[in-house]
Amino acid sequence: MNQQPTLTLNTPALLGELQQRFKATCDRVVIALAAIDRLQDGAELSPVPGVFRRTSFGEEPTSNLESRDDCRSWLAGVGLCEAFESFGILCEDAWRMLALANQGQVRLEKLVHVEEVTLRDIADATIADKCKAFDRFGIIKKLDELENGYDVKPAWRTELETLNAARNCLTHRSGIVEEDDVNDTAGQCLGVRYRAAVLVLTEPDGKKTVLRKRKVVKKGGRVSINFTDPREKTFQIGEQILFDPQEFMDLLHTLRFAGEEILKGINVRINNLLRPPS
Repeated sequence: MNQQPTLTLNTPALLGELQQRFKATCDRVVIALAAIDRLQDGAELSPVPGVFRRTSFGEEPTSNLESRDDCRSWLAGVGLCEAFESFGILCEDAWRMLALANQGQVRLEKLVHVEEVTLRDIADATIADKCKAFDRFGIIKKLDELENGYDVKPAWRTELETLNAARNCLTHRSGIVEEDDVNDTAGQCLGVRYRAAVLVLTEPDGKKTVLRKRKVVKKGGRVSINFTDPREKTFQIGEQILFDPQEFMDLLHTLRFAGEEILKGINVRINNLLRPPS
């Protein structure tokens, strides 16, 4: 009896790569944001005239506080761009896995068992045009393709869309909200939704407590990561998008968990594609 070929995916490795990229981005941005907060109000920011000029308006800042807010907004924009780039790479790898699995077992068996050849090498060599087309899509279109083509639905879709809207404003409008950024027509504002990660201690008796500081865990206790209900920060038209260090970490936790759920969906979908007909 011939053994059915299978495709084994090392999704923990992909998730690990995503987490490493997010951690690097988070560390850089959070350290810089914390450093800005430590500057004293009267501190001289730079001896070079015009360094902290508002490039979008051509006006000299009226205070060091305004200059620091400009820097905070810029840091958030850079950080979100990096994070979404990493998230986009995960989506591209996910789509390649699903596209290859969709070609059938025999062809897959010939393709995946090749030493020192990456998933992208295989996909780009066999479905190059489709890969290039998918890679050119924006992040929301990538999510649409995964859902409509393979029924892989990202967790917290609304949160991802609002984070992407904030990223666009930070990138293209220096973080100053304009009418095109409004996603809450009733409140005429840009709402950014996200989830905060919290450590929860489950005692041996089943009692659960949110850990807000270090604590010795008794034998039989278990610590896990949970996520809060959706949180939202709103910015009115003309307001500058700003996040404190904790909020920025929460934004990246939201993206990380969404990526983890996409990988889970991939495993389920590929197992269905490769399951022998009954």
